[in-house]
Amino acid sequence: MEEIKPQTEQQLPPVRAKSTPLGMSKNSALVLTTVKIHPSLAIRIKDEFAKSRLNYQKLINRSFDLYINDPDFRNKINSHLALVTSGSL
Repeated sequence: MEEIKPQTEQQLPPVRAKSTPLGMSKNSALVLTTVKIHPSLAIRIKDEFAKSRLNYQKLINRSFDLYINDPDFRNKINSHLALVTSGSL
């Protein structure tokens, strides 16, 4: 009986999709992460999301892009000390 081996990423055919502004295709692999959010911030951000078309994924991707590319934004984030409940805030 022949052994069936799973396909690796190299064996899969390339995916063709429109590029996004970051140069990534819409079908490219995204990294799944998990973060813990302070409960009061989670409630407030959900209220803000309800008022706009923004969601967690858009906020995180845009924030990361600004952090990497905008020194003023990076300095503002690095110096923001209003949240001191835990080491991650």
